[in-house]
Formats: sequence, C-alpha cells, structure tokens
Amino acid sequence: MNEENEKLAKIKKSSRVGKKVTNILALIVGIVSIIMIVTGIIFLASGDKLESKFAEAAASGVISEPSDKMFYASAFHVEMIDPTKIETSSPALKHALETRPYTITYGIYFILVGLGLAGATVLLKLLSSGFAIIEKEDNPFTPAVIKRVTIVLIVLSIVMGLTIGGAYVVIGLLSTWLIHSVMEYGRTLQIQSDETL
Repeated sequence: MNEENEKLAKIKKSSRVGKKVTNILALIVGIVSIIMIVTGIIFLASGDKLESKFAEAAASGVISEPSDKMFYASAFHVEMIDPTKIETSSPALKHALETRPYTITYGIYFILVGLGLAGATVLLKLLSSGFAIIEKEDNPFTPAVIKRVTIVLIVLSIVMGLTIGGAYVVIGLLSTWLIHSVMEYGRTLQIQSDETL
C-alpha cells in the first residue's frame, strides 16, 4: 500500500506541475491574443495615420506591397489575399481597400491570428482543468477523471485535425480511445483492489 501511495503522490505532483505550466502558458498566449486583436483593431481604425508610414516603408524597400499570400501563418492556416482583389458592393469598404491596403491587410491579419491564439488559450485552460481534476481526485481512475481526460483528448484531436490536417483527427481519436480503454481497465482494477481491502 505504501508503494501505491508514493505513485499516487507522484501523479498528483505531476498534475500540479502540469496545471501550473498550462495556466502560465494560457496567460501568456491570452495576453498575446489580446495584443494582436487590439493591434488589428487599431490598424483598421486609424488607417490614415499608419498607411502613410507603411507606404514610406514600402517605398524604401523595408516591407513589400500587399499581394497574394502576403502573410502565411501555418499554425492557423491564415493566408491573406491581395486587398485590391476583394470585391464588395459597399463603396466605403471599396474605398478603404483601395486607399489603405496596408492597414486593412495588417489589421485583418492581426485579428485573425489573435482569434487563433484566443482559441489556443481556451484549449490550454481545458488542458489545465484536466490536470486539476487528476490532482483533486483520490486516484486517477475515477469516473470524473476519465471523463475529463477523454473530453480534453477529443477536443485536442479535433483541433489538430482542423489546424494540421484531417488525418490527425483519426489518429487523435484512436489514441483517445486507447487511453480511455486503459483508464477504464485501471478503474476496474482500482475497484477490485478497494473491494479486497
């Protein structure tokens, strides 16, 4: 029984560390997300002041003209299109796209990346809650732990599939099924062990 308590203490310690690390990462990613979204809004709102600075930077060769695939963030599959090729029936939006291609393009890009990072923050908090429930429970094979770990793994599998590729959903879900089966077996053994005591 002493060895079992030592292993349980190690699991709880690992979960405590995992919870702290994921909370710290969630905080950092959340702050960066807010900064990106606010920056994007600033670019969209105060385009006239910033547009001239971008035009000067483009003329001096510091940055390039907005064009197809100007920005590409592979983690979120965000590709920006040429803002002059966007068709709209709104005269105000058409005028903004023609007169402020830099601030519109950068603003949209920052907002989209910020929203992707906000999603990552939610995922990190979900992962942290998985560690928290393992730390709180008496053993890692309670129904609450199994349910939370399964939910976390399903959500992570779906997100991997949406960001990396569809095949990763299948791999993630198969891995989730495997881990869930092992945890259910551990729960059965734990129940049998408790009954013999």
